[in-house]
Amino acid sequence: MDRDQACCLNSNINQKTSRRYIIYHKKIEAEYVAKEARRYKTLDELKKMSPDVYQRATELAILSKVCRHMHRKSRPRKWTVEVIAREAKQYQTISQFRAGSRLAYNAMMREGMKDALCAHMAEIKSKSTKYDKASDLFKEASKFKTREGFAAGSQEAYGIALKRGLMDKICRHMDKEL
Repeated sequence: MDRDQACCLNSNINQKTSRRYIIYHKKIEAEYVAKEARRYKTLDELKKMSPDVYQRATELAILSKVCRHMHRKSRPRKWTVEVIAREAKQYQTISQFRAGSRLAYNAMMREGMKDALCAHMAEIKSKSTKYDKASDLFKEASKFKTREGFAAGSQEAYGIALKRGLMDKICRHMDKEL
């Protein structure tokens, strides 16, 4: 046997060995993924608590197999006022409602029922700033001669003015840039 034949023979053995190795380890890996998945009751819980196991189950195409025991969260096909109200009662704040049940929240907003269905929820007010009033923004802007100076010198007031759409009004006194 010459050197080239021996080399080919060794590569065939290595290919077979590596294939067996991969198959063996995929089997072990699939068993591990299944074992880990059994720890969770829902698919969402598996995604949040063990994203690597979820991803590997997807890659191995065994996700549906390892998640058979999991409970599926039933979602209503049509969001009626009663269903949305029942869902909204589970939350104390609007932000919790939005995060916890996005579909119900979107249906509520689409139907314009926010005031009625969120009346029981506590309002979390955004932190107060020293620019709560438009007059405060006018006063701050009057300290600057250009919009660029305003943006650089008072970033908070500039951002709030932009957000509220007051920029043109409060910057009337400023020089026009050429």
